[in-house]
Amino acid sequence: MCLLTYLPKSIPVSVVKASEAYYKRYGKFKPITVGEILLEKIFPLMEDAKLISQHEKEGYIRNWTKLLEENGSLRIFKNRELQTVSVDYFDEEILNSAKRISQEKMYKKSDGFLPTARLVGEVIGHQKQTNKDFLIEWRVRCLIHKGLLSYHGSLSNKRLYSIKPLID
Repeated sequence: MCLLTYLPKSIPVSVVKASEAYYKRYGKFKPITVGEILLEKIFPLMEDAKLISQHEKEGYIRNWTKLLEENGSLRIFKNRELQTVSVDYFDEEILNSAKRISQEKMYKKSDGFLPTARLVGEVIGHQKQTNKDFLIEWRVRCLIHKGLLSYHGSLSNKRLYSIKPLID
């Protein structure tokens, strides 16, 4: 989107829906991001490039300008577009997952403490979009500092501490 704002209107622009093109060409799995596609398999996908209209191009530019004006810290893909959300967007899901997992039989034996990596993986695994684990872990640490989660261990790495929800 950013690059479109700098191109002259007369230059045609094509788009490849990499996930769909990859699945159509290679089958097996549908990558969520281009980063999941091997470099040597990206170039052949260019054959599926579709020229976008001037109207579509202007829509991408409007969306990019809107995102710049919002100057947000966190953006998610929702309703087929990129949207700015508050940094605590995932907090409720993190807390609900922590409560649910801490009630599992194996964690009840340890007073409800569960490995942070387990919680982070659970939250990421239920997302319809890709999120980096450091984002979810950062929010876990924020919830600890807010007093909504308790922990034991070292906060230096998500594999070195366990958490427990403090609210029912």
